[in-house]
Amino acid sequence: MKLGKLAVAVAAIVAIGSAQASIIDNGTYTTDTVSGLDWLDVTRTAGMSFNTVLSEIAVGGTLYGWRYATADQLAELVNGLPITYTSNIPIPSVSSYARVTGSDRIILDGLTTSLGITFSNSIYASHDRVNGLTADAMSTNSPYHYISTFESVDHNLAGYHFSQVSFRDSYQHSTLSNESVGSFLVRDTAISPVPAPPAVILMLAGLGLLGLTKRFRKEVG
Repeated sequence: MKLGKLAVAVAAIVAIGSAQASIIDNGTYTTDTVSGLDWLDVTRTAGMSFNTVLSEIAVGGTLYGWRYATADQLAELVNGLPITYTSNIPIPSVSSYARVTGSDRIILDGLTTSLGITFSNSIYASHDRVNGLTADAMSTNSPYHYISTFESVDHNLAGYHFSQVSFRDSYQHSTLSNESVGSFLVRDTAISPVPAPPAVILMLAGLGLLGLTKRFRKEVG
């Protein structure tokens, strides 16, 4: 890892050490103690169509107890992070994106890693994504549902480095599937909806730092 980026990453972790955390990575799911929701790892449903997931979250299904999240709930999850957007702000009701750079990337990348990477590419640049369907359809009774995306990009040749979240980034027919697309599913958490200790946000930043380390290992290799 280059010293400059390592310094930024360490500085980010130190800077947020006193902040109130709300995100807890439990391995197969992530808990947001502010909204009181658990988020299932998106990789669990990668390659499953919207309709297939609906059948699995029904009574008797392997995902019973979970339900489809809305873009509004996804925005609430993101807005709970102590980050400042450099481009736009999250607007879940329209096709939009919000981007962060610098030390704030460590925090957003931590959430991205926690939610479960569904696509990774390091051919021309280090590019990790979480692609997930939400409950939001293009219109009433439409078979097309929107996909929201968390994304982390490092392209040294082109000289751009950023992380972002996109709402209604694309869409997919309810009967179709894609190996790089899962579903954002939530359930009411058993954990009390109160801010978690500051140490938890350090863990989230640590996940982002691990992702940063992984990307640089790819580039070096």
